[in-house]
Amino acid sequence: MSILNFFFSLNSSEGKISETEKVMVTTFVAMAKLTQDFHYDHDIANQLRSRVKSAFLENGCSANINTIMKEYDRVALETIKVSHLLENLKFLETKESCFKKEFMIDLLSVAYINGNLDENQKKLLDLVKFGIGMTDTLYSKANSEFWTRMKFGKYMNYEEFKQRRAEWYERDFKKKARERKEKESYSQYNYSNSNNKQEERREYKQSSSYSRVSTELEKAYSVLGLSSDASVDDIKKMKRELLKKYHPDLYTSQGEMAVEQATIKSQKINQAYEMIMKNRGL
Repeated sequence: MSILNFFFSLNSSEGKISETEKVMVTTFVAMAKLTQDFHYDHDIANQLRSRVKSAFLENGCSANINTIMKEYDRVALETIKVSHLLENLKFLETKESCFKKEFMIDLLSVAYINGNLDENQKKLLDLVKFGIGMTDTLYSKANSEFWTRMKFGKYMNYEEFKQRRAEWYERDFKKKARERKEKESYSQYNYSNSNNKQEERREYKQSSSYSRVSTELEKAYSVLGLSSDASVDDIKKMKRELLKKYHPDLYTSQGEMAVEQATIKSQKINQAYEMIMKNRGL
């Protein structure tokens, strides 16, 4: 019997749920609630519930699994306060490092079920890490073990996961592009409705816009490692090569930070390509 299973055997009994399990359930629900479309997509909600159930079963909670899942369904209907969750997480602070590691791995498996983490999920992981007193070294080991298990199909088919991740990146890119467009539209609306020094502002806007566009284009070409006289074919070819080089899946073995850096690089490449093509009327 593993350390984690032994712990559960001491704290759980048939039909009852321990304080440890209650804290874990609340944390899993908090992460699930942060998953995109959790509240609207029944398939995603069911997959998350199933993953949580599997996590408890794998760690020796079969005797009281029905009670645990009833608690999951109950908490899922409630509002979880960060301060309350943080206070409860302290209950796990004295647990063995093996327990903390497995708990974090299971939490990561819930967090990544939709392909990737958003900013709020990252913040929750940091909060949990702090709340249970988990060291950076132990978290790094948990993260590495999670990706090893993921690649071996522990939580879902890895090819399916990669497809979900690609879709997540596409949605995220479109979302940010939409937010930029809305911000630009809002700025233009405010400018057009200003009655003070309209002519002066128009001239300033024209000159500054030209300067800004010129500078941004230079940066865009720089991101692709090309000069402004590069051909369209060269631009497309370079974009493909760079996206292939910085594909996030190539960096999973190096840890979450490396994956995030590759993601940011890929987004910059897409943004640079989009700007250049738009400037050329393509």
